[in-house]
Amino acid sequence: MVPRPRGYNHDVRYRGQVFHIQSEVCGPPRPQVRTQLFSRGAVLASERTPIDDAEDPGVEALLRGQHKSLLRELCNGTFDAWLVGARADDGERAPRAPPTEVQLPVRRRGIALDIRARDCRDRHELLVEVCQGADVIAVRRVAYDASTLDADVESELRREVDAMIAKVRRGGLDARLATPTFVFVPPPIPR
Repeated sequence: MVPRPRGYNHDVRYRGQVFHIQSEVCGPPRPQVRTQLFSRGAVLASERTPIDDAEDPGVEALLRGQHKSLLRELCNGTFDAWLVGARADDGERAPRAPPTEVQLPVRRRGIALDIRARDCRDRHELLVEVCQGADVIAVRRVAYDASTLDADVESELRREVDAMIAKVRRGGLDARLATPTFVFVPPPIPR
């Protein structure tokens, strides 16, 4: 006897918002595979496929496929119109300030580095880069919720920049630094 599939539950962060996808095999009166997409407790989408027997070995593949299908739809933007509506339902907010950008010069072992940080609002994430000239040697991305206040985003950006500066100063990126090669040339031997 094949064990009955348990189901799948995943939390997915998409465009700064957390969604929950749940798939399961339901009920003896009308056996079916049900997959639901939740956001903030509300069901956004539900997909149901009737099955003859919950113990059938093909049910596990159907369950997995239906779960992945709804996940792909979410990531392909099928529910993006709902995201816009959800932000409008949150109440009126003041217009957002222009994106925050920070650029700081830092020196480590005689090498000039730039720490560049910015708020990528379209993706709801903070991006912190350490650059040596035109080369990016380290990147850190931090996602935030779409409903986060501007002041909180800015303070989080400052914290991330401070953390990256501390990492550079304690030598956390030394292995990635392109140091100039020095060639030892001995002095001429007197005759």
